[in-house]
Amino acid sequence: MDQKQSVEIIRSTHEQLRKQLSKDKNFDETWENHCKDESQLQQYAKAMENLATKVWEVDCDGTDRTEYTLKWCKSVLRSYYTNGGRLKLLDKDDRRKRHYADESSGSTFSCGPNPYCMYNDETSELKVDKGIWESGDKIRVLDVGSCYNPFRGADDLETTPIDLAPANPDVFKCDFVNVAVKDDTLVTKKSKNVNSEMELQVEGDEITLLPYAFYHAVVFSLLLTYIPCPKVRWCLCEKAHRLLATNGLLLIVAPDSCHQNRHAALMKEWKNAIESIGFQRTIYSKDTHLHLMAFRKVPSDFIWDKRKFDLDQNDIVKKLHIPQDFHGIDGSNVE
Repeated sequence: MDQKQSVEIIRSTHEQLRKQLSKDKNFDETWENHCKDESQLQQYAKAMENLATKVWEVDCDGTDRTEYTLKWCKSVLRSYYTNGGRLKLLDKDDRRKRHYADESSGSTFSCGPNPYCMYNDETSELKVDKGIWESGDKIRVLDVGSCYNPFRGADDLETTPIDLAPANPDVFKCDFVNVAVKDDTLVTKKSKNVNSEMELQVEGDEITLLPYAFYHAVVFSLLLTYIPCPKVRWCLCEKAHRLLATNGLLLIVAPDSCHQNRHAALMKEWKNAIESIGFQRTIYSKDTHLHLMAFRKVPSDFIWDKRKFDLDQNDIVKKLHIPQDFHGIDGSNVE
């Protein structure tokens, strides 16, 4: 499979998803039919693996796009967990709480919970946060849309690679759109893909249940733009929030080959939408071909700026759009 064939398979798959959603006006129906088309899914998986491992590593501008993304993710995680970045943010949280404790009741800032109470985690009463990271621990990573498990071999990461259609046996099959999140005691499964016991419920090679507040990081690399609906993109970020331990990181990589300021307003809307779930964006950068973002799952007593929360849920959800959403699809009419 050459580059042209790979690109065409990926482009046509995305286009078909958008067109079908425009016709059905019902994401669940469209997604169910998409998941049943195993031939198309496998073609897509092989095309994406081919681009990532053979094409993007020799990009026209001399940049190894795949390696750059991997290095960025690993660098962010190591800087945050092992090189003091997390402690600096926690110290900043404490300073802000002390500062705003003296503010009057009419302050525009509030000390938790999330002003959007409808977005607060329904299992926030869970007494034990299973994913609290301690020095010396491996960083537990859930790589969503992993394709071929690019984080394999990173000794300081304990990665659970999942994909709707894995490109190789190193990756668990999992429909992240529909997979359940459970906070009870789970079936423990040890796999060749995981370096130690992970709380997963696995049937065959497919993960059917993921543990609440267990992961130190969730990675969405090129995932959100695969999904043809703003509402579902938002729901995936909300699910990542439930899977992350307090102060865990959601890393998002999104494609964009335009110049840096072309979609600056769009990325600001993404920031506002994702932060409304209970995140704080800590890193943003624009590469030649990519947007790279890191969001922290903030603690329940985080200091919120109430001025940012003046929209209803539907308006917030719509902010997670991409330019392709407007090519024949009215997202407001999609269920």
